[in-house]
Amino acid sequence: MQKQGIVEAVGVSTHAVEVVEAAATIPEIEVIHPIVNIKGLGIIDGTIDDMLRAVKLAYENGKGIFAMKPLGGGNLINSYDECLNFVLNIPHIHSIALGMQSIEEVEANISKFEGRSIDENLKLKLKNKKRDF
Repeated sequence: MQKQGIVEAVGVSTHAVEVVEAAATIPEIEVIHPIVNIKGLGIIDGTIDDMLRAVKLAYENGKGIFAMKPLGGGNLINSYDECLNFVLNIPHIHSIALGMQSIEEVEANISKFEGRSIDENLKLKLKNKKRDF
């Protein structure tokens, strides 16, 4: 499919440190989509430090790193700034998948990723939003 131009890149998505380590050495895998958050929530076989070591290895082997769940599937929403700052400051991550459920969350995330402060009224609205986890 790649030779035909239908598939541009091959990747793997994982919650396992072991898979990131293995994928780091497989030439056919070009992108790795690991779970990365400040608490290590959702990592099934290690700690956040273990995952960061594996991500660094993959990065050094030329893999694209597309981190997922920086807010731990929404469980860390009350530490929004701390969580996003943590992931944004990891030098071995190229991009981040950040889930959103409303226009307000999109607006807040755009502000954050552009380096602007999030409007206080918007912060309050998001803080008071009822969430089901």
